[in-house]
Amino acid sequence: MKFVNNGVFGSKLINYLILINFLLIFPLLPVSLKISEGSKNLVNSKADWTLMVFVQANNSLKNFAQTNFAAMGAIGSSPDLNILVQCYFPQNDGVYRYKVEKNKMVLDSHIQEETDGTTSKDLVESFRWAVTKYPAKKYALILWNHGIGILDPVWGKINHWQSPQKFYIQEEMLAINPRIHINDLTVDSAITNTDQMLQIGDTAFTEEEIALLEKAIDSDCGVTEVLRGILFNEQSRTYMTNQAFTEALRQIKKTVLNGKKIDLLGMDACLMAMVEVGYQSREFADYLVASEESELAHGWDYESLCKMLSEKADPKMVACGIVANYELFYKNKINFYTLSAIDLSLMNEVKTCIDGVMRSLQECKNTDKAAIISSIKKARTTCQQFSAANYIDLHSFFVDFLNQINPLIASRTKQDIKPLTDLKIRLQKSISLLEQTIVANTSGKLLAKARGLSIYFPLHNIDRSYLQTEFCKNSDWTTMITELLPAVS
Repeated sequence: MKFVNNGVFGSKLINYLILINFLLIFPLLPVSLKISEGSKNLVNSKADWTLMVFVQANNSLKNFAQTNFAAMGAIGSSPDLNILVQCYFPQNDGVYRYKVEKNKMVLDSHIQEETDGTTSKDLVESFRWAVTKYPAKKYALILWNHGIGILDPVWGKINHWQSPQKFYIQEEMLAINPRIHINDLTVDSAITNTDQMLQIGDTAFTEEEIALLEKAIDSDCGVTEVLRGILFNEQSRTYMTNQAFTEALRQIKKTVLNGKKIDLLGMDACLMAMVEVGYQSREFADYLVASEESELAHGWDYESLCKMLSEKADPKMVACGIVANYELFYKNKINFYTLSAIDLSLMNEVKTCIDGVMRSLQECKNTDKAAIISSIKKARTTCQQFSAANYIDLHSFFVDFLNQINPLIASRTKQDIKPLTDLKIRLQKSISLLEQTIVANTSGKLLAKARGLSIYFPLHNIDRSYLQTEFCKNSDWTTMITELLPAVS
């Protein structure tokens, strides 16, 4: 685990005594929250931080939202910190906006217009509200919901996900850690209760936590939905596409922040720590915190996050602290977790390095195509894969590919060695750059080779939605994939 230790990181303990005192009357959630009517006047003074959490809980995660709200309320807003939440919940019209004070949520506004929280306008206007009414020196935006990485799946009327690529947890991984389950995205659809689902370690989940998890059982489809996967609304059956998300970030920078980047962009969701996601966000945020793998529904430690913000930590320190506290909470409970903090200022260089490796590959294939393709396939097999089988850890892939190249160099004559040597140098440079780009990283024992950034590398076909991504259009990465996997589904 790599992180900056600034002395302000606290351990992740969900305080249910605070939760009981904190949640009194809140009609949007199964368990109610204490609500106060907020002032309509603009806040004049600038805080150090404004935290905006965009909560799309019109789905199976609704029961976990209040736990995170309680954690935020344990710290509460102050003159130096604005903690804001925009919420979407089942069976409720419009959107609710709150300022989280000490142990209570103050209702700022209720917008009754038809909106489901999945359009770029929804995200832009929520952030505009935060910046206009609660200005600050630094801003953090966290997207709280389901997500599925860089692909935009077709949401069917019966099955949640219909895609040529089946997302699944490898059978051998399930055998080792059988309590992991991703709804409709797993080879094991028989797991229907939390006893089978959670990997309990030396520090088990509390009875209250298990009770919350049990509430996530979806009675309609009979399977467990407790992993976060961005911005999926199960009532309207819509979600924010990667293109809409990028457009929202572009509009926030241009029309809300007057050309300034968001200091910290967080995705409390599954599978979003990807090269492609980081690349499309690079012009609009300084740091990204996200997970390569699926997240359990408890998500992040918001109490420690708000504490760091209240102590005026800088963006890098906060990003690394989120990762550190995530590790503290999960490391003794499950073996299947990841979280990383990414310096987005280096994503252009990451793409350039990837393109350099791809060009070297082409040169090597001109002289020894069979050996190079064999090396790529072996590295693809041995590198770190995730429950979304088409996503691999890029650092792990490059390391394993380098290990395949070294014997080839040793077996070649001096006349044939230059293309391979150039490839080796480019791989080494890329590995080093990735280690600089990922400023904090943690992973469970089953994902020990996960180093913080995944990339799309399908096993069979290329999903059409991937071809629409900015990274695919601008990078040479897809050239290699299309040569190995010529069919496009």
